[in-house]
Amino acid sequence: MENKQRAVAVTAEVPNEGGDPLEEEATITSGQLQEIKEPEETEKTVTLEQVQAVLMAKKDEGKNMAIKELLQKYGTTRLTDIDPARYARLLKEAEAL
Repeated sequence: MENKQRAVAVTAEVPNEGGDPLEEEATITSGQLQEIKEPEETEKTVTLEQVQAVLMAKKDEGKNMAIKELLQKYGTTRLTDIDPARYARLLKEAEAL
């Protein structure tokens, strides 16, 4: 048992030459952290009405089949059946039609 304790002590004294990823993460500034969080907050603010507006515009362009396929990709034929947490991704895909 004494040998194991000695080995641990020696290992603890050896510097990590490859860099510690946890120490690198600790150097993130609050400004950088804010930048990381902003896209998530933007995704949460997409509303049903915003998605409907884009889909209606695409419908007016004659893209009915593409809209149906997009909704089926989300497992439904009705926009109101889609989880609101998925609206941001759906909106992005709808805009790309």
